[in-house]
Formats: sequence, C-alpha cells, structure tokens
Amino acid sequence: MKWLLLLALDAGPIVDVSGGRTAVADVHTADAGSVPDYGLQVAVEADGARPGDQVWLVLSLRYDKSLAVELPETLPDGKGLAPLGAPERTPENEGESLRETLRFPFVLLAVTGVHTPAFTLRIGEDEIAVPALPLAVADAGPSAEPPDPDLEGMVVYRPGPAPWILPTIGLLIGLTLLILAMRQLLARRADVVEEEEVVVDAGADFMALVARLRARLSDDPETLRSCWFEVLSGLRIYLDRRFGLQSEKSTTEELLSALAATRIVGIPRVGLAELLNQADAVRYAAAESSREAMADLLDQVEVWVDTAEQAQRQRDRS
Repeated sequence: MKWLLLLALDAGPIVDVSGGRTAVADVHTADAGSVPDYGLQVAVEADGARPGDQVWLVLSLRYDKSLAVELPETLPDGKGLAPLGAPERTPENEGESLRETLRFPFVLLAVTGVHTPAFTLRIGEDEIAVPALPLAVADAGPSAEPPDPDLEGMVVYRPGPAPWILPTIGLLIGLTLLILAMRQLLARRADVVEEEEVVVDAGADFMALVARLRARLSDDPETLRSCWFEVLSGLRIYLDRRFGLQSEKSTTEELLSALAATRIVGIPRVGLAELLNQADAVRYAAAESSREAMADLLDQVEVWVDTAEQAQRQRDRS
C-alpha cells in the first residue's frame, strides 16, 4: 500500500508532499508592528510516508547579519513524530541580510493525528513562535508493484524502553535474589553443623578402650602383642586430645622430650618412659609378655588416666 504525507496549514488548504516533494507556507505568528517580518516559511520534506520513515521540518527565515538565531537546546516532540538529532544549518548571503535554512529531522510514528512540534525561535531580542502543523497520511490505493515475499518486517519506533529490557531486568533481579537466598541458607546450615559438632571425651574413650582390652586378655602371644599396640596407641591419642602433645605421630624420643617440658598431673614421666620402652621392645624386638603383666599394665595406665582426669576437672572448676 502507498501512503501520502500531507501538510495542513490553518491559513490554507492541505498540500500534497508525497514522493519526496516539499510543502511550503508562510507563517505569521506575531504582530508586524512589534516584530519585524523575518520572512519565515515552514516546509515539510518526506523521504516516505510510512511509520518509521524520516521526515524533515524545514524552516527558512531572513534576518540582518548583525543578529543571531537561538535554537532550542533539544528538539521537541511532535504528536506522532520523534526527534532524531540536532537541526542542520545552511546560511546564504543576500546583501546586508542573511537567509538561513534550518532542517529539523524527525521520524514518523503514526498514521493519523500527526502534528509537527510547536516551539520558539529567538532572533536577536525577538521571539517567533512556530506553531504545530497537522500532517495527514492518507491511503493512496494499492501499489502497482507486487509485494516482495522476502521483504523484512518494518521496525516501528515507539517511545519507552525496548520490549526485552524489562524482562531482562526482572530476570537479573530474580537471579540476584536467588543467589542471596542460597547464600543465606548455606550460612545457616554451616551454623547448624558447627552447633551439632560432637564434643569428644578423651578420658571416657580411653577408659572404654582399657575395658575392651581387659575383656580380650588371654595367653595367646598374638593377642598380647595386639593389646600392647592398642594400649600404646590409645594412650597417645588421649595425650593428644587432652593435652595437645601431638604424640600420635611422634617417635618415642620426641614424645619423651615433649613430656620433659610438660607437667601432667597423674601421669609420671618416668613410668611413661618405661612403658614406651617396653612397648618398643614388644613391637620391634619381639619381647614376650604374659597375661598377668598385661593386666598389671592396664591397671597402671587406668590409674594414670583417672588421676589426670580428676586433676583436669579440678582445674576446670577453679
């Protein structure tokens, strides 16, 4: 479908400006006795007549060379028209007077009810009001050329943000809230795990080990050797948990050196040194042990640990 772009002036009939032609009209907006006649003419030039096509509002005026024309800082919106940029200026010399053409670029947004913008030009100390002029876009009948099936859809410019901006912003806000909620949930779970951490009772665990070993005692050499290894390992773990000696991975010499610098109530350093030496003899020299000797050893370390636990509880209460 072809469209015609028409300029309608209050002072005259509608003028056809389709096909790139120009409609021109004189505009008198002030009393000639108070404002000089600047010969202002208003024209509309159109590259087409469909929404999305570019339209030029052209002003032509004549003024003395000693004066200056002050333009609006921003192009105003017209009804059904959107400004595209700053106007173009093409002055022409004519003796003492200067004729200047101002071209204001717009894009057509609608088919009906379109008006050029109304604004004010300042020439020297005078102000000239450019009125809003209606444009008529009429159906010119079917096109003589067949439609192109491969022609892409026309982009129509509308005020406001692009259609994808608001959904994108909403999605970003949603993702941000989800991330914050997940972080808060993970932080709460971490706090719960820390609160549910089990407190280990080193003394009770060692006493339970001694009770299990005492129940397994027999005359079997392998059983006795296993008891030696377990009681020594359990005693090292107890010293680590209760006194922080880090003895589980220490050699006998390293553990004895640490004990020399630490006073542990209830566990004699000499007796513990003898126990460690006996354990090394059983482990590395294959020394023999008896059921009675193993039972005495369990009684001895049980008394040591019980005394140490009582001393520790006394310190905690004080």
